[in-house]
Amino acid sequence: MFNNDNLAASILYRHEKNDKKMQKRRDYAKIRANFLFCKNYT
Repeated sequence: MFNNDNLAASILYRHEKNDKKMQKRRDYAKIRANFLFCKNYT
């Protein structure tokens, strides 16, 4: 059984990891969108 500190820490850690993944995905989507935009409008 976790004590509350460990539980909170592990949840926070998991959230941080997911956040980084989402951030990467967001950056990738932005780059992709810019690339397509440039390709279509130059």
